[in-house]
Amino acid sequence: MANYITYELDLIKTFESILKRNGIIKACKNVTTNFGNNTKELADIEFLSIEDEYLIIEAKSHFSKDRHNTYHKLFGELLKEASKVNNARKRYKNQMYLGVLIPEDKVPTSKRLRNGYDFYKDNFNNIEEKTFKKFGLLVNAKYVFVCSEVNSTVKVYSWMDFYKGRSPLKIYG
Repeated sequence: MANYITYELDLIKTFESILKRNGIIKACKNVTTNFGNNTKELADIEFLSIEDEYLIIEAKSHFSKDRHNTYHKLFGELLKEASKVNNARKRYKNQMYLGVLIPEDKVPTSKRLRNGYDFYKDNFNNIEEKTFKKFGLLVNAKYVFVCSEVNSTVKVYSWMDFYKGRSPLKIYG
């Protein structure tokens, strides 16, 4: 099995490709668009959307051997990202939202493991709803992006709609 970084990078690149194909990324001078280069100043993904939202997204995959820790790690990563500062985050602080990117597809090397949507939703639902909601408010989490590399789609859920198993806000193909 390849390491989790490879799975996350593949997921990020598919996500980027779908967003570009759908014209979701807004080109803007003085704003770094980042897909896959997590640094001291940048998350896994950062970009300005055509809706003028500066999105900061952490990617995780359940394809790795430590899949059961990935949903816990997401919360630590979101806390860390909420405290990072760069020029774009300063400029768009009133339009800045955090989110997570997860795979929709089943683990390709396993017949018994569930798809990413079910894996993360079920594990998030192990957290009391009130606590999940408060955490989202604390870090300004707005979206859960569910990306299928197989179907080349991205489903966009609100933070709480994903938790509650509601329909996506948008679907990009």
